[in-house]
Amino acid sequence: GRIREAAHNVMTMFDLAESDEQLCCAYELAGIVYMGMGRWEEAQVNFEAADAHLSCDVDDPNIDQDLIDRKHTLMTNIGNLMVKRGHSSWATLFARAVTAHPRVSEINKGWGYLVLGEASLVLKSPSKAQESFESAAAVFQSRLEDVMMDSSLSNNARECRLHQVEGNIRWTRIHLL
Repeated sequence: GRIREAAHNVMTMFDLAESDEQLCCAYELAGIVYMGMGRWEEAQVNFEAADAHLSCDVDDPNIDQDLIDRKHTLMTNIGNLMVKRGHSSWATLFARAVTAHPRVSEINKGWGYLVLGEASLVLKSPSKAQESFESAAAVFQSRLEDVMMDSSLSNNARECRLHQVEGNIRWTRIHLL
């Protein structure tokens, strides 16, 4: 419902970007906006541009965890897009790379399982889809418990993270239905 406002804000980000990192973020957000509009080709172009601006080797043991998280988020977004564009085999490759990575965040691992599940549905493998969705649910439930127990978070940070994880759990339950 707020796609036009989001698109305007993303375009402003392009105007204000001063570094590859900021351009990466703008391209990724533009890709998400285009996905929300069902414009798959434009989304893919923007995700590929974001990937080009986020040059990092996720297998380098010295790389910052934030860069790994950003790369994995981008990979799950691309995987999600690949399912929508009818390229479920590509989606599976992206999702498996994310879920199998030794330094994957719990959120990205959960989303990787969701992409695997969606790809499995398209590939007519409902039992694999069910297994992937259940794995996603387990990851998100565990993350919810971690956030609730984390005493180092401020109330605002906790509420924000709880909102995100609860949304991920709802989305996973929809898939499980």
